Amino acid sequence: MNVSLPKHLKDFVAAQVDSGRFGNEAEVIRSALRRMEDSDRDREMQAFERAFQGIDRHSPAGEPTSEDFAEIDRIVKTIRGSRRERQPA
Repeated sequence: MNVSLPKHLKDFVAAQVDSGRFGNEAEVIRSALRRMEDSDRDREMQAFERAFQGIDRHSPAGEPTSEDFAEIDRIVKTIRGSRRERQPA
């Protein structure tokens, strides 16, 4: 893979290597992509938790009902659909 970066990002990557924080340019890019991936995962988890807040408040204690499972399935499909939309073709 060959990636072109604007000058200010090239300078930033070079500065990270020069500082000794990273051994080479590829390590800087991998680190940035891992952070981006973690951020996406955190956002998805927050959306998942927000979606379940309403269920938790209104549901009685005990085993999940078939309605609970249907709502969980709907939420998971929504989150998966939004994840697929962000993936490149």
